Amino acid sequence: MPPDELADKGAKNWKKKEALAYLDWFLKVNTQRVSHLLAFLGYEPTGDQTKDLPVISELLYDKINNPQFYTLRAIDGAKILNDQGLAIAADMGLLISDLLKKEKPSLHWEIGTGPKSYHSYNLPVLKEFKNGEWDLIFDSIGNIGVSLNVEKKPFNWLERYQFFLQQAI
Repeated sequence: MPPDELADKGAKNWKKKEALAYLDWFLKVNTQRVSHLLAFLGYEPTGDQTKDLPVISELLYDKINNPQFYTLRAIDGAKILNDQGLAIAADMGLLISDLLKKEKPSLHWEIGTGPKSYHSYNLPVLKEFKNGEWDLIFDSIGNIGVSLNVEKKPFNWLERYQFFLQQAI
């Protein structure tokens, strides 16, 4: 969990110093969170993304498609990730970012800037893509939501990884 004073205040309300403190915390816990995700899934990567990511996709879907990780929205029955589910989804974004950074060392985390309405304002975004930046955590959460509610099958993380790899500078 991020430092309480930052979590309580909310990213949109942070000053630059607080956003930097969050980024520092984020960078310190990144590797540990990825390791915990893989342990949670019970998977030891081979280092071959073409083999690892399809297996991880299946394992992740099987784990997160469990009422322990979501609630049902009353109006339409959509599966909405709870805090635990959101953390797992965020960790999948961290895993993808780690794999990308191994292939493209120019990729690095910075603080998202722009208007306060930007969904990644004051939050870590991965830089050095053709479009500038990607919020892989936001992307991962959205993709898992689509996987659970629209496709109703595992998300294709290998395809997403390859897409980002092509977009990286």
